[in-house]
Amino acid sequence: MIDSILKNIKKQPYFFLLYFAFLSIFILILFKFSKTDATLWANQYWSPFQDVFYKYMTYLGDFAMAAVVVFGLLFWKFKYAVIAMLSFVATAGITQFLKKIIYPDLLRPSIEMWDEMQSKVLHLVDGVEQLLGYTFPSGHTTSAFSIFCLLALLTKNKWLGFICIVFAALIGYSRIYLCQHFFEDVFTGALIGGVGSLLVYSFFENKTFGNWGEKSLLKLK
Repeated sequence: MIDSILKNIKKQPYFFLLYFAFLSIFILILFKFSKTDATLWANQYWSPFQDVFYKYMTYLGDFAMAAVVVFGLLFWKFKYAVIAMLSFVATAGITQFLKKIIYPDLLRPSIEMWDEMQSKVLHLVDGVEQLLGYTFPSGHTTSAFSIFCLLALLTKNKWLGFICIVFAALIGYSRIYLCQHFFEDVFTGALIGGVGSLLVYSFFENKTFGNWGEKSLLKLK
């Protein structure tokens, strides 16, 4: 299992190098600032373009995106669709367990930073509903890193892996930009999503799923 994990990391050096860099930067920010100060620090770097960009980029971390990926993989190999479903269910399950059972009382920036929002110190994006509770970890970030880590592992192309980590990082940051989550929420979501998909894929990649596992919907008779 460990050998398989290391092999997969080496096959996608750009993805995992930038993934570890992303996590490391977030660790530094978390050590340097309190969660509210970190949000205020990042929030000052806004622009009209970013408002529109991140408002729509964040949708790529929705459940619908995971469903589309699983459905699309059915046209490649049933085995890949099953691995994707297991990855997404496992990582989402961990995140929802932490969010709803372990840390249900942790509040989002809309409550924690109510004074800053009311005084217009915090920039908000028009048309984005500010959620209230269940902030830790970020579900969108978990989903994004789980999806794009798995896609990177399946493609085995280094440059596609680079594109995948860029998308995952942008989706994760969108949750901070839109004032839906704190840095710690996004960091933990990225950790669960990326590591979760790596573990699930590494465990199942050499497993046999019967003759149907290597087929696609297009080849069914």
